[in-house]
Amino acid sequence: MSDHEGGDIGDWEDASLPGGTDFSFRGTDSINHEVLPRNLSTLFEDTPGEPTQRRIQGHPYSRTLKVKRGPPTSYRSEIQAIHGLVHRSSGIQGRKATVPAITQPLTGAAYESFERNEEPTADFVMSVTWKMLLSNIRIDNWSTSEKDARSQLDDICRKTGAYISTPDSETTTVLIWGLQDQAEAAKKELAAWFDHIRETGVRRSHPRWHKEKAYDGRTASRIDQKVREKEMQSALRRIEPDVDYDFELYFQWPEEPKIIEFVDKYDKTDLEEIRSQVLCKIEFEERAPAHYKVSAQSEANVKAISLRINYLMMAMVKQKGEFIRCSRFKLPPASQYRNRVGWEKDPSTSLSLPTLHGEPLPSDETDNWAKLRASEEVKNRTVLRDAISKCLSSLYAPTKHVRMRVTFAELGFERYQRPPPDRDYLTVNEFCAMIPHQNVRLSPLGLRARQGDLADLADVLSMMPEFGPGKTYYTLHFDFNSRNESTLRLEVEFEIGIMTGEPEIIATRWLEFSSDANEYEMLEANMLDLRHLKCSYQIHIGGTKLFEPENTKFGVGKQMYSFKDKVRFDPPAGGIKAPPKRRAVYPIGNRDLRKVEEITSVRYSFRATDGVFELQRKDIYDEQGVTSSTPVSSVWAGKYYYPEWDTLMDDFANLRPGEPVKWTMGLSGFFLDRKGAGTGGAWPGGGNRRLPKGFRTWLKEIEEIQALLAEGIERIEASG
Repeated sequence: MSDHEGGDIGDWEDASLPGGTDFSFRGTDSINHEVLPRNLSTLFEDTPGEPTQRRIQGHPYSRTLKVKRGPPTSYRSEIQAIHGLVHRSSGIQGRKATVPAITQPLTGAAYESFERNEEPTADFVMSVTWKMLLSNIRIDNWSTSEKDARSQLDDICRKTGAYISTPDSETTTVLIWGLQDQAEAAKKELAAWFDHIRETGVRRSHPRWHKEKAYDGRTASRIDQKVREKEMQSALRRIEPDVDYDFELYFQWPEEPKIIEFVDKYDKTDLEEIRSQVLCKIEFEERAPAHYKVSAQSEANVKAISLRINYLMMAMVKQKGEFIRCSRFKLPPASQYRNRVGWEKDPSTSLSLPTLHGEPLPSDETDNWAKLRASEEVKNRTVLRDAISKCLSSLYAPTKHVRMRVTFAELGFERYQRPPPDRDYLTVNEFCAMIPHQNVRLSPLGLRARQGDLADLADVLSMMPEFGPGKTYYTLHFDFNSRNESTLRLEVEFEIGIMTGEPEIIATRWLEFSSDANEYEMLEANMLDLRHLKCSYQIHIGGTKLFEPENTKFGVGKQMYSFKDKVRFDPPAGGIKAPPKRRAVYPIGNRDLRKVEEITSVRYSFRATDGVFELQRKDIYDEQGVTSSTPVSSVWAGKYYYPEWDTLMDDFANLRPGEPVKWTMGLSGFFLDRKGAGTGGAWPGGGNRRLPKGFRTWLKEIEEIQALLAEGIERIEASG
């Protein structure tokens, strides 16, 4: 049991379904599925051997062979070919030759692996696209570059035993199936063929052919530069033990993490990177007093290296998964008070929903109840402030996509304390005492109306003066299965172009959800409102690992990247009010595709703040059964956030382990502070910082939006 769990839960009712609910900002419904294969690094080890040599231009075949030539050409007098690839249906670069043709179909284990849609063994990356390569092939009037290229690939397949698929026209990667040695042999043959086309083709002087060798516009190649950098690094490491350093700095080691664990994790990666860039020595001592020592030739280098090590220590502690969860309640006004809380089962999720019933508040207790409500409001602000401050102060998520959101939804209980055996309800006192307990589990069900069409909520909000004009956005989520108990998600966001009136992509990202919820869960603060049970709220901070599909250590990389380029969206004329219907256009037949989500959002400005309220409908389609145009479920929700938060948290995406962010960690980095400004004074440090004007003001904005949403839902139910 993790350190944030409660104790004994024998007297607690577990009402959750396996896998959680459909709606959650956290993505908890997108875990425990497979996407990325493990231990694929061995698939890319070099094997000995050189590519077969291409014949020199103009050099005839060495063996005697009577060849009936095609039409005369002006650029060569002899048919030429790469050595070992003579026997094919057409001469090199598409010239016809009456040589014995190999017409038998491709067979073998590599081709069968391709037919079964297994992961490729390796890939060959060209400096130009496949379309560009085809345009460079010389062809006869009765041939095509596509056929000639496919024939060449088939010949390589037969020679090496591997199988090579025909790439998409806009990709630069050729995928290869087969054993490791077969794949490496095929890569060498492809390299030789590629070089031959580049040197003898129709467009061999095109600048794109030479980009791969360029280095900052000079003639030096990237390869040569890397060699020089490695030589310099090796030289630094050789002289490191013999250097008499001018500056040394000692730091006492904390209790956590352990030195042996720290060295095992970072010595060959981040610490090695430091040593390769700066002439220095880093030493660790486990014996008491445990410490580490940094030696370098300047005071600045010593301080910079020790700061990096300290941040790495902090990173290692934080990566152990500290997750903050707190739950609070808001008491109803005296007119809505009832002394009992009963339970209803939600039929769609099996979560338990609280209901107030029983006796009203005695009239002589009204004043005391008002004081109790006020004191609980103060306590709520303190608990939320402490939880958010603690999370933001310790926030650390390098190379992750981090977001902070307030989600408005009906909250259901996954786990709650059972009533005593002699009754089926809890008293209000018992219920309120239970809510803050760590064993309580709450889950958002979305915004729901018991009658009427919730799609009308967009029109209701548009008529409220507190909300500005709305703008519609569309987001697609594609969740792929994995082989390492995680989910790979492609997110594509669209908006309607002002000039074109067509959907335009404004954001694309790949995210990887781990099976360990603590890896991306950072904060979950629930506020159950007994006055607005249909519209409570949850404050959430989460970070999801960013994934680069071009990373060839995963066999699925290039295929997924190709999938992304073919995604389209057909927006409905009615926007968020249009009936749910599959509108995403994407390649079908991908066996790893598990689920597709189409999210329609209307974003409103709120009052004179810089905050954004977003009304959202998520339509979920299951891709592992019969494909249907009707979603499995549709979930509505409201979200509130400040775009400036996203700008700040985007810094984590490009952060290396052990590096700090540039903004202030804690509440002061996300909320303006008016201390010392006086009534009507300016906000210190405000300037261009479009942030909430104080934590308490932000909570008031949340409560006002909550009340407006509850009012809108009541109007819909009354009219339905």
